[in-house]
Amino acid sequence: FINLYQSSSAVGLYSVAKTIPNCVTSFMYAIYAVFVPTFVRLYAEKKQNELKEYAFKTMKIMSVLLTSPILLLIVFGKQFMMLWQGYRPMEEIDTITIIMALSVVLIMIISVVLPISQLSLTVNKLKWQMIANIIISLCTFGAVAVVLKAKQGLIGVSIVTTIIQSVLWIVFIPIYSAKVIDIKWYEFVVKDVIILAKIFVMGVCAYLIAGNIKTSSWFGLIIFLLIGAIILYVWSFYMFFNKDERQEVTHIIKKSIENVLGDKEDEFI
Repeated sequence: FINLYQSSSAVGLYSVAKTIPNCVTSFMYAIYAVFVPTFVRLYAEKKQNELKEYAFKTMKIMSVLLTSPILLLIVFGKQFMMLWQGYRPMEEIDTITIIMALSVVLIMIISVVLPISQLSLTVNKLKWQMIANIIISLCTFGAVAVVLKAKQGLIGVSIVTTIIQSVLWIVFIPIYSAKVIDIKWYEFVVKDVIILAKIFVMGVCAYLIAGNIKTSSWFGLIIFLLIGAIILYVWSFYMFFNKDERQEVTHIIKKSIENVLGDKEDEFI
């Protein structure tokens, strides 16, 4: 659709900008798939409270796992693109970086509530969610067409797409997901807004601390990314999980490591 209004070189830029976000999206859906069987089991067993608590937990887990890579992409996105697409003029690199940043911001918004969007399927109440998806898709299509006709460029396309899609994932999905499992309509919305507010604070702090870091080599960038990932994952772990949840996650990690090491010892024996 974009190629009807933009040159082939502009479409190429857009494809490059979407490469990394598409990889992050694949990672997001791979994590999301892990939660689906438990949603189905808890609903089948009519464990309402456990289902609600598990839904809250999945929102936190998604946030912990995805916040760090997405914030690192935003903070170090331009450095990454300068190394990867260094043959391009700076104006094109700036455009690619902005489109990528807007794309991963939308992914972050989606990821927090993606697991609870499964609830409508779990309870077989898909009608209104499907209608909402169609309406948002049509609105996005129309807005993109207007932006392209107004010659606002690829950044304009990314901005309107992010804004319109955010309405679906911040407003409709949490409210409808609460409705289908018969809890108060605002419970998921409140959790979602709190999590997004925490992510915003982390993002601002990360940008203020590391936004001016410059590197001209892949080695330097990788070092900064590794350091940033460690700091952000530790921060996320304490930011999103309460004390009991941290102990539970730590126990699971330790158990997994013990199982792996046990398997290794068995192989040698």
